Amino acid sequence: MARHDEREAVPLGSSLAAFFAIWRRCRRACPDVPEGLAQAEAAEGRGHQYWQLERRRHWQDAHGDLARRKISCARKARGHSQPRLSRSEGSSDEVQLMKFRLQNRVAFGVGKNRFAEGKRLEAERAVDIFLLDDGFQHLELARDLDILLLDASRPMRGEPLLPAGRLREPLSAMSRANVVVFTRTEVVPGAPEAVEKLAHFPVFAATTRLLGFRRHGGGIALESAAEISGGPFFAFCGIGNPEAFFQDLQTWGLGICGRAVFGDHHRYTEQDVLRIKKAGAKDGAKAFITTEKDAQNLSGLTFEGLPLFISVIDMAVSPEADFLSILDRLLAAKIGAAA
Repeated sequence: MARHDEREAVPLGSSLAAFFAIWRRCRRACPDVPEGLAQAEAAEGRGHQYWQLERRRHWQDAHGDLARRKISCARKARGHSQPRLSRSEGSSDEVQLMKFRLQNRVAFGVGKNRFAEGKRLEAERAVDIFLLDDGFQHLELARDLDILLLDASRPMRGEPLLPAGRLREPLSAMSRANVVVFTRTEVVPGAPEAVEKLAHFPVFAATTRLLGFRRHGGGIALESAAEISGGPFFAFCGIGNPEAFFQDLQTWGLGICGRAVFGDHHRYTEQDVLRIKKAGAKDGAKAFITTEKDAQNLSGLTFEGLPLFISVIDMAVSPEADFLSILDRLLAAKIGAAA
């Protein structure tokens, strides 16, 4: 793959050029990066989340011979709190959300020993792909293909490491990624155009897309923004980036009269619901609105009187065909090398 001239990054903006330079230095500082993988020259990052793809291989070390083709997802590389496990279900809000969205199309393994969970799943069924949450720093499991997601709406330059800041690793850790995806580019002027200038490299832009809204306790049927009335709405959430949620609501044209923010993975109580309803009544809300993740933490609680709507979103990567083609090519190359 041709090398990118650093001077070409200047028109993309100073922050984009700065990240590009960091990425190049990271690559030069890590000569042990497999040459057979795509040499992703990254663009600028603002807040970051990591995803990883890991494909089937046989371990030849003390871990045994677990055959793995893994899609490993570590979505919070910044200092968000870890999802709390439900004592009754051995699960978390994020796992329950994925189960709800994916229904019976996938199997789930939850536990501190991820290798053991992988072995258990393989013993129960034929598995060719594993999706590993928060896997970028999970070095005990070998990785074949790393996809780095950078939140274009959140500044990263100058952000210190934990505990002083939100970064779990230094920026040099980005050298482990092979494909870069900038998320939330729809809220950053010029971001999609900037990413397009890196078309010669595996760098992609992604946008948050609204699928619709469902009623709390009302099943999976979706309603459009027009169908859930004109509001005003009282919005609340307990997620890692609450401002992104509130900004999305504004982008979708929903009238917000008030809002409340809770800690990431917050499990709501009846007292929380009463306080939210009281705040909504004070602000003149006609309905309440929250996220899918928060809905999992509202399990068993009801909002009587005014309806509670849950926003349902997904992520669109552009150009999707090229993105999938790169993943297929890299995985095929790794499978061929391991055969």
